[in-house]
Amino acid sequence: MIRMLLKYHKVIVHVFIWMMFFTLHVTRFSPVQGAYPSVLRATLLLLLYLSVFYSNWFLFIPKLYIGHKYAAFSICLFSLLFAGTVLRLGIEQHFGFVSDYLKMQFRSAMPFRGFLLSFGLLSVLIILSSLFRITEYYNQKINDEKIWLQQRNEAELKLLRLQLNPHFLFNALNNIYALVLTQSEKAPDSLMSLSQLLRYIIYETATDSVPIEKEITGLKYYIELESLRLTQKEMLTVSITDELPSGNIIPLLFIPFVENSFKHSNINNGGFIHIELKSTGNQLHFLCENSIALTPKQVDGLGGIGLANTKKRLQLMYPDAHLLIIERTDSMFKVQLRLEL
Repeated sequence: MIRMLLKYHKVIVHVFIWMMFFTLHVTRFSPVQGAYPSVLRATLLLLLYLSVFYSNWFLFIPKLYIGHKYAAFSICLFSLLFAGTVLRLGIEQHFGFVSDYLKMQFRSAMPFRGFLLSFGLLSVLIILSSLFRITEYYNQKINDEKIWLQQRNEAELKLLRLQLNPHFLFNALNNIYALVLTQSEKAPDSLMSLSQLLRYIIYETATDSVPIEKEITGLKYYIELESLRLTQKEMLTVSITDELPSGNIIPLLFIPFVENSFKHSNINNGGFIHIELKSTGNQLHFLCENSIALTPKQVDGLGGIGLANTKKRLQLMYPDAHLLIIERTDSMFKVQLRLEL
């Protein structure tokens, strides 16, 4: 019952208001004697007002005003007001209300002032109809945009999960395979890290947000697996504080930046990577800096789709709660992100 009321609450409100209008015109605002004439007059006026109100609501506003046909909208609206005014005067004249009322209130220029009175009443009705309908339209438009942005964000997140560099997975498996061949004690832990990372990416990032600790754990797994192929591990420095605020964050936020650094740092040939994550109050501070060994043309294209998607997701989910600074030179790429939770 409650669900049905919520579904049709606008219709119920409209019906209630018009019923109140009808009741008041029969009981309080009727100048004629007798129940039947009062009901008939109120019915005719109600039909007139309904025609004016909903012609504007369902036809003129959506077809002309929202369609940016303002000249046609103005002409149709004025024609509707004029025709409605004439009909209202005819109804009141039929029940003897116009002449009696105007004789008491306006002894000169009675037809003109009666026309203005009816025109003014119907104008108020048109204004209310326009305000409510346009407000409803823009509210619906805002809701539709929110839904569209959410759907686009979900699609970009799915794309981000799918585009996580396949070479990373193959390299991680090859490195773990090499550890197994040498019977290294690190092989089981590395295999477990890969399993946990894949579990996180495939299953736990399907939501709009994840706990911060899970995102950081996934980031650590990723860094650990990428470092398996490093020959100069001392060139990788990672500082991730254990004192992080509680709460949720959008998934796969940091991995694209880190993936980009491992991809372009040339760390096994004298390059470096520095990753830092800390918190201040309810703010997260992320820093990822790496060397690059690319031509100026390659530097211009540095970042790729993953970083572009991440920037879009930040704009969607944290429009006024983040600061992203990306610095590029011929030899260095630096990302700084400040995020308010």
